[in-house]
Amino acid sequence: MQGRLSQKENLPLQSFPVKWEQEFSRARDIGFMKIEWLVDKEMFYDNPLFSDVGRSKIIKIKERNKIDIDTLCAHFLINGKILSNNLESDSIRKFFLETVKLAPLIGIKYLSIPFIGDMSLNKKEVFIEMRNLLKEIEGELKIEILIESDLESYKILDFIESVGSSKLGILYDTGNATKQKLLFNKEFSLLEEFIKEIHIKDFDIKAKKSVRLGCGDTDFKEIFATVKKYHWKGPIVFETPILKDWSKEASLNLDFILNILKKEI
Repeated sequence: MQGRLSQKENLPLQSFPVKWEQEFSRARDIGFMKIEWLVDKEMFYDNPLFSDVGRSKIIKIKERNKIDIDTLCAHFLINGKILSNNLESDSIRKFFLETVKLAPLIGIKYLSIPFIGDMSLNKKEVFIEMRNLLKEIEGELKIEILIESDLESYKILDFIESVGSSKLGILYDTGNATKQKLLFNKEFSLLEEFIKEIHIKDFDIKAKKSVRLGCGDTDFKEIFATVKKYHWKGPIVFETPILKDWSKEASLNLDFILNILKKEI
């Protein structure tokens, strides 16, 4: 995830990196193959995605470092300001539609929406308004919209069915599942055909936070055994904390997963 290969300097963990260009060479040097692009704030037109010069620079840097960008995380939607009960709804909606339109220009295939917290699909207004919005724009989509949620599989499937579009999929977050005490093998068996991407995260239930991979309650052996069982293939993105040293954490987390893969695959 973009922003996880930089120290934050008092910025939130989920924030666009000030020196975003550096993260591509860092990802390459550590051994990653992809970066998930992040739009963390509404009306954030300083993000290079929103200018011709910026998009050209993104393409050159990703090609130079051989790092793909498959997915854009629309984190700016998480506060629910796109909903009609908010005074900024119209401008946020416009910004969202611009993001959807521009993302394919840098090679993005998926745009993920975090349906968590204020944007939980458990909320009737979220379910109805976002269903209607996605149905409205479905014919113009050149990318797939991925649903990230911490709800049970049947609730996510209800939403996907209500939209009725083949351009809708699921981003499955392992940390969110652990937090809600959902069983990965059971949920994956029900959602597998819709899952386009997996976020790797380890959640410590007692500490109530994400931790270094292998230090929490997420069962990664079960996760990768299940993925292998269903022959699933798709992007796997690390959304892990950087703690005091992004470089140390990134290397340790990648090594942890690679060691499991050596045993499971």
